[in-house]
Amino acid sequence: MDTSSVVEIVVLIIMVTVTLSTNIITLLVISCTDYLRNINKVYMYSITVSDLCIGLFIFPFALYTAITNLFRNPDVNPLICHIQAYLTIVFFLSGLYALAWTNVDHYVAVRKPERYKVMMSPPRSLCWIAFAWIAAISFCCPPVLSYNEIDQFYHQVYLCTVYFGSEIPYFISAAVLALLPPMLVLLITNVYLFTHGFRKKQKMYEAVPIILDVSSRPRNYQINFIISTICISTWIPWCVLRIISFYLDTIPNLLHFFTFWIAMGNTFYKFFIYAGMSVEYRRGLRELVRQCCSRCLCKSSVQTPRASQTVNFAATRLVTKPSTSGPAPINL
Repeated sequence: MDTSSVVEIVVLIIMVTVTLSTNIITLLVISCTDYLRNINKVYMYSITVSDLCIGLFIFPFALYTAITNLFRNPDVNPLICHIQAYLTIVFFLSGLYALAWTNVDHYVAVRKPERYKVMMSPPRSLCWIAFAWIAAISFCCPPVLSYNEIDQFYHQVYLCTVYFGSEIPYFISAAVLALLPPMLVLLITNVYLFTHGFRKKQKMYEAVPIILDVSSRPRNYQINFIISTICISTWIPWCVLRIISFYLDTIPNLLHFFTFWIAMGNTFYKFFIYAGMSVEYRRGLRELVRQCCSRCLCKSSVQTPRASQTVNFAATRLVTKPSTSGPAPINL
């Protein structure tokens, strides 16, 4: 049994567990608490659902192929491989678009707070997220509709990749149209954090701490900058390695594996960033724990009185039961 394969399986098990647990917790914090007031919940729902879907549908496929690789060469069904490669791109693009729209949301809230409720209303946010998912789904539609070639199995990372084949011009143009807008949005909105205008707005928010609903906006903006920076910086090494691998065949498999899965770790990095830097998110986590504990205590307290009532009722019957062994009646 190869030691490197065992290490890869352990890494994948950790990835699946952490991704599912952290994103489920985030969904519960968003839906069950009211502390995330200064984060657009529509965009955060979209990001979390995209990451959760990757943990549900993509990571288990890689774990399965890694386990089967221990005993034999993984025999991947072409149709399943095709669906997995397509879903990976859909979830990745939808998460990237949602991340870009979250940056736009913070940008408008900090720079133009008087117009925020009009520009980023819930109906408009839902429309933008629907557009993002439609664009992500449409990116690979031609290969899906013309299913006649087997996708490439990227054996170093145990996943399938879309086979370009004769549709390379389409993929190049579609990739430019799909990736360029969110990347430009992230660049423009993140550059604003280093301008004099942002520092001026930040001082204004710090000087007016009474307005609790907007006071943490600049901080959330900075947190989203860190998330987007980590996302881009973790994908760059794998992209460079992938380009080099077309010319060199001597790159170790473990290097492919770790560079790719470090980048895929963006599905759960957000949880630790929010938990470490966002006061609102930590309060939401504490409130979630408190709700869980209170519900557990309520269930136990509901069961306990029933038992005590049964005991008290039995005791009452014993006390009120007429005695048959009393003293004999007195004869007059």
